Amino acid sequence: MRLLLLLFGLLLAVPGAEAQGFELPGLSGDAEAWQRELTRRFPAGATAQQKAAAEQRAAQAERAANWPAAAQAWEERIAGGDAKPEHWLALARAELQKSPPDASRALQAAWFNFQAVAAGEAEIPSLLLMADALQRLDRPAQQIQALNAVLERAPNNPRYRQCSPRPGATPAC
Repeated sequence: MRLLLLLFGLLLAVPGAEAQGFELPGLSGDAEAWQRELTRRFPAGATAQQKAAAEQRAAQAERAANWPAAAQAWEERIAGGDAKPEHWLALARAELQKSPPDASRALQAAWFNFQAVAAGEAEIPSLLLMADALQRLDRPAQQIQALNAVLERAPNNPRYRQCSPRPGATPAC
């Protein structure tokens, strides 16, 4: 038993053993509450035609830079069920592009993308969006956490080394 405890302690002490972990207190619960709110719109799920129509409206709104309409269409698509990670990421981007931006919703949508993609570099787009949203929410300590998580996932990528994890600075990634 002592040997197992010792091995477990050593595993936790190894640098990088927990490097890929990223958590923001309360975010998961807030995001799940929002997801439940969205899915109440289509309790039985949307039809394939409704989902495709929502995606088409979102794409058209994005091309026209009509970010409120894009966010609404992505919300409808996600509410219809079977949301893919890229739908959440598109919703996060639209929420940040709106005027005024809804950084809380963008953070929550980016969190869903982060949770749904494979660990590693695939998490970087959502982490960058979360960092942007956290900056807009004036949460610099958590913004730094998100930017550091990007660096953990791509330590040798010079593009992300240029990201500025200073409070109040806009990530240049």
